Amino acid sequence: MTEPNQPAGTVNGITVPGSSGGTATAPNTVPSQISGIVMTLNENATDYNFGEAPGASIAGKVYVDENLNGAYDDGEAGIPNVIVVLNGNDDLGQAVNAPMSALFNALAMRLVVNGTTATDANGDYRFDTLRPGTYTVTEPDQPPLTTDGVTTPGTVNGAPDGTATPRGTLPSAISSITLTPGAAAVGANFGEIADSPRLEVSKSAAPA
Repeated sequence: MTEPNQPAGTVNGITVPGSSGGTATAPNTVPSQISGIVMTLNENATDYNFGEAPGASIAGKVYVDENLNGAYDDGEAGIPNVIVVLNGNDDLGQAVNAPMSALFNALAMRLVVNGTTATDANGDYRFDTLRPGTYTVTEPDQPPLTTDGVTTPGTVNGAPDGTATPRGTLPSAISSITLTPGAAAVGANFGEIADSPRLEVSKSAAPA
C-alpha cells in the first residue's frame, strides 16, 4: 500500500507496518509505502499507519532601517526582490541547499525545501514545510543603494534563537536556527541603511 501524496503542510514521518507484517519505507523515502504484506484467507490486517509531522517555517524581512535603531519599526520600508538563501541539515541528516531543481523538488514531495526565495513587495520572505533541523538564512547580495545594517536573529516559538553576522560582515546571514516539528521562526530580519545622495559642489571663477 502507498500514500502517493504528502499531506499539505506536513513532512514525512514514520510509516509503520501493521498486524500482518510487511516492510515500510524509511522517513527519507517518498512516496511512503508498506510492501510485502502476506495475508491468509479472511484475515483482517490492521494498524498500517502513515505518520506525518507538521512542517516548520522561517520568516523575516529585508527593510530600510530609517531610524538606525537596529530593529524593524512600523512604517519602515521593506525592500522587494531581494534573494534569500536557505541551507542547513535536517533531522534525517540530509543537507538542505540552494538551488534544487524544480523536477527534483516535485519528485521529493518537498521532503527538503527549494532553498532560494525572493522578498515580496513588502520585503517579506518565508520558507515553509521544513523538516526539523538546524538552518541558516543568507542574504547573498547587498540590495542596491544600501549599506549593511543590523541583522536580527528573531525568535523560534517566542524564544530567541539563531546567531546573526555583525554589521559590516558580508554576506549577511543568520545561522543556528533550530527548528522542531511545526516550529515557527519569525523576525529573522536583514536591516539595511539607505545610501545618502552624493552632492558634489564645484567652484570656478571667470577671468575679469
